[in-house]
Amino acid sequence: MNITLCVITKNEENNIGKCIAGVKDIVNEIIVIDTGSTDTTVEIAKKLGAAVYFYEWDNNFSNARNYALSKATGDWIIFLDADEYFLANESGIIPELLHKIEKNERAIDAIFLKHISIDEIKESIIQTNSLIRIFKRLGSLYKGAIHESLYKVNGKLNIYNGVKHDLIIYHSGYSSDRIKDKAVRNLELLLKEVDIKKSNEMTNLYLSDCYLALGDGEAAIQYAEKFIDSNHFVYGFNARPYYNIIRSMNSLNYEYSERSEWIEKAVTKFPQHPDFQWYRGLLCLEMKQYEQALVTFLIAIELHSNYTDIEGKILTGILYEVYYFIGQLYEMKNDRLNAFEFYIKSLQENKYEGRAFKALIHNIKNYPTNDIINLLNEFYNKSHEDISFLVENLCEIRKGDILLYYSSIWRKRHMKSDNITFYTLYLNGKFDESFKMLTNSSQDETPNGVAQVYIVLTAILSCNDKYIIHARNIVDDSYKRILDVYIGHKLVLSDRDIPSFIGLFSEIVLVCNNVQIKELSGIKHYFKTNMSLLLGTILLNNQNYELALSEFLNYLQHLDKHQFPADASLFYNIGLCYFKLNLYQDAYEFFIYAFNNGYDLGGGIDYINWINVDSSVKIGFSQNSLGGD
Repeated sequence: MNITLCVITKNEENNIGKCIAGVKDIVNEIIVIDTGSTDTTVEIAKKLGAAVYFYEWDNNFSNARNYALSKATGDWIIFLDADEYFLANESGIIPELLHKIEKNERAIDAIFLKHISIDEIKESIIQTNSLIRIFKRLGSLYKGAIHESLYKVNGKLNIYNGVKHDLIIYHSGYSSDRIKDKAVRNLELLLKEVDIKKSNEMTNLYLSDCYLALGDGEAAIQYAEKFIDSNHFVYGFNARPYYNIIRSMNSLNYEYSERSEWIEKAVTKFPQHPDFQWYRGLLCLEMKQYEQALVTFLIAIELHSNYTDIEGKILTGILYEVYYFIGQLYEMKNDRLNAFEFYIKSLQENKYEGRAFKALIHNIKNYPTNDIINLLNEFYNKSHEDISFLVENLCEIRKGDILLYYSSIWRKRHMKSDNITFYTLYLNGKFDESFKMLTNSSQDETPNGVAQVYIVLTAILSCNDKYIIHARNIVDDSYKRILDVYIGHKLVLSDRDIPSFIGLFSEIVLVCNNVQIKELSGIKHYFKTNMSLLLGTILLNNQNYELALSEFLNYLQHLDKHQFPADASLFYNIGLCYFKLNLYQDAYEFFIYAFNNGYDLGGGIDYINWINVDSSVKIGFSQNSLGGD
């Protein structure tokens, strides 16, 4: 039994070596059909033992592939695109697999294999498919100018499902830097087929793929629906038009009912497919159906783990995102242990998933510093990419004790950064040094708005009167008035000072402890406007539920009678604070009060159903059972 590798090339010097090397030791013959390379593709192929033939490109991939088959002599063909490859340590099982197949009583003509598209730029998986890349030479030909398909000259292809074997084809051709160029090329060829009436049943699906890649969602939907309506069946591609429709509808912000209809169609037709459960979960999340979203995401993960079908799926490449959302939903339920588990899983899939990283750090913020560092060191090494990611995100979430450790590594191994140096000082209580850095860098010009926030706050936190006077001399009038109030001047702050105070308070919430936040929030009393609602919202968004609750209750208590009842969202937010503080009876009462005063039910129903209250309190409401007064 002989095996031939066949490849079509044009300017593939960056790929052809890896393509051939992956199977070189298990094939008896290498056929390369070059269609006009102007780089070193041909030279590389010949050095690796390939017989190279030249073919004048005629905009027809099948013609080129069939020309390759005419030059091949092997019993079995491995036909790869130049940007596809096997790992050499995996391809060794191919001869053994073919010997077993030939001994099978049922004649097998071709083999489905797992095909993983990877984004080399982002170092991530785009999607997984099942494609035919190994087949018997005799009686096999290709048809179709583009996205060519294999067929048997006499009869129907008998296909063996090899997906279960540890044999994967990796494909780099749809990396983010190439996908649009290929879509433009493919679209031109497909439309030409349509014009000359040589299109086939697959053309509509391929057109949908191209338009999706080029951002034309409406056209992607149109051609996907045409393919579905044709009732054409093709192994491994039947789920794709549904995926194209759902993804396009999401990007175009179609109405909930339309998206839900197509998702349910897909779930019904492909009940074991994890992708459509993922889309169903996203829709639930968007509609604030939190418990249903969680259940659906967990189903998607289970289906993914047990998936053996040949239909392509994208979930493999976005597991980190699924895990992150599951972690978030557990966090919403106050189930911090499960949240921690899924944030860890998210980072195991993609250690550069910034949302999961930030959520994890918040989840374990009260752990000893060394324990957090030891945990992070399980994911991250001291490479430039890893340390860059860590210091950037630790600066953003103002986690100074951890930043101190990783910024020291940064300074030893990488370039100096004034920004990182500032944050390391600032977030570790070195307010004198950080204030001097800020004022020295801006001494020749007025500092910008962000810098002014840091100047004012470092001056205040330094407890140095000289710094406060210095800050007052270089910041805008609004910040001057805020500083004057802080040092004891009896002023009335106006509405025009609100943006500056909100900017300052937003930073205070990130870097100060609760005692400091309470002290500095006292500036609110110098405004004619009741600032507690704004401050409470900032605190809530930063998950400081204790102080947020205090501000909301303060705002509620100071409402005039003619202003009451307040916006029902206030009651909802108070209920949310109580819930996050594990004060479930109080949370329950405020949720009910919000709903009965017109607040949109949304995810509040799930909070009520999560509440563990005294048995005398009726819980487990449906949306219809909470009517307004």
